[in-house]
Amino acid sequence: MTIIRLFLSALLAVSLTSMAQAFTKEDIEIEKLELSKLGMTEFEYAMADVLYEWSEKPYETLTGAENRVGRARMLATAIADYKKRNDLKNLAGPIKAVWLIALYSGGEDSSKGWTYSNDEALALYRSGVLGSEYPPLSFRGEFTEAMKALWMDLNARSDLDGLIGEEEPHKFIKLAFGVYDEPTLCEPGEAVIWSCREDKKDRLISVCASPDPKADVKWMQYRIGKPGKLELSYPETKTDPRGHFKYLPNRFSETLTFTNGAFKYFLESDNFTDETSLSVTRDKKSIYETSCVATHPFLGVTGKFMDGDQEPTRLHVLPKPFDDAKPTACKAGKKPLLSCVDEKTDDIMSICTTDMDGKTHLDFSSKRSGGISTYPSDKPHAFDSSSVEIFVGGGGPVININNGNEDYNLSMDSATGAGNLTYSRGGFPRHSQDCTVSHFDEGAFKSLLPKD
Repeated sequence: MTIIRLFLSALLAVSLTSMAQAFTKEDIEIEKLELSKLGMTEFEYAMADVLYEWSEKPYETLTGAENRVGRARMLATAIADYKKRNDLKNLAGPIKAVWLIALYSGGEDSSKGWTYSNDEALALYRSGVLGSEYPPLSFRGEFTEAMKALWMDLNARSDLDGLIGEEEPHKFIKLAFGVYDEPTLCEPGEAVIWSCREDKKDRLISVCASPDPKADVKWMQYRIGKPGKLELSYPETKTDPRGHFKYLPNRFSETLTFTNGAFKYFLESDNFTDETSLSVTRDKKSIYETSCVATHPFLGVTGKFMDGDQEPTRLHVLPKPFDDAKPTACKAGKKPLLSCVDEKTDDIMSICTTDMDGKTHLDFSSKRSGGISTYPSDKPHAFDSSSVEIFVGGGGPVININNGNEDYNLSMDSATGAGNLTYSRGGFPRHSQDCTVSHFDEGAFKSLLPKD
């Protein structure tokens, strides 16, 4: 089957992939004709190829493509025709994903009932966006990457920062941006391994952990109940998870088990849909069962966390609250991406962002007794230029701004909230200053990280 797919992908490359950046009316008609000739399996492969293109090169093939709307309408029509001629009630995951993206991109037709819905997109996301083959292949990552790029283009924004109230993004858009803000039983500064809401009893179930698995004393706890009113916390004290929990991964799901007295708990989470089942047994007899959709589906980090091999940056650590009233060194019209204060000298050091020409630009600013200094002083660097480095180091976020032969490196320890500024000239460190982080925009930082 893989060989057939590769052959078909190569066969379709001329009509599908070579049209990146420009879709003429003739190109679109040719693609429409090619799609109309495909059988069910080949059509699904073709839609998967479109989805791969949109997710891997969104600007070239989706947001920046010439006559994007014309192609979107053609794809919507082709999928509707495919569904009709094969008398289908439901579409395979990659076909449904292309359908929704095409509608969102301008392919809607209210006269035919073709309208985009975030609720429908969320339902597809929750289904795992699975192909029809076995073993199942999920296209959820490709779907969300393409939708994220399209949302940013249509809304002229690079992140969700500041969108609240009536402007608050739909839950699906938050998931596309990797925003997991549902309540949990974990405290600020703790890592959320997994969490969900059990609707039938209106309570939360969470697995919380220490923010650093490499620490001398790491811990993990299962908690159930409501914030401030836990029904159970296992183990009772924050101790090493080894000897208390067992983690069993496989291709389709992950299971966490533990024994508390006479009761054995089984927490099993589906890798594709985030559906989770919790069962409790006593003397090998089931005494309680429930299910929920994980709001924080990170159970996959458990194995390496328990072994102490997991990188701290792979954990979802709840940020400690920062005082928004604290000043930054960012000038009016700019937002602090990462900012910290030297409490001994009251010096403030900030990496600031501003939107220019539809792209995020960054600079370094410091506020000392002599006033505010900004580097570069003339124009900030684009986030994807060679003068900016954004990455996750051993302890947390690191941002480096180059200004000629000078470098301003501001970093943060995610576990402690400690910051550090290192100033280098000519490639050699000349000054280092410790500080306490006062502002960190996690969502914006993640959106600027280079794609693997």
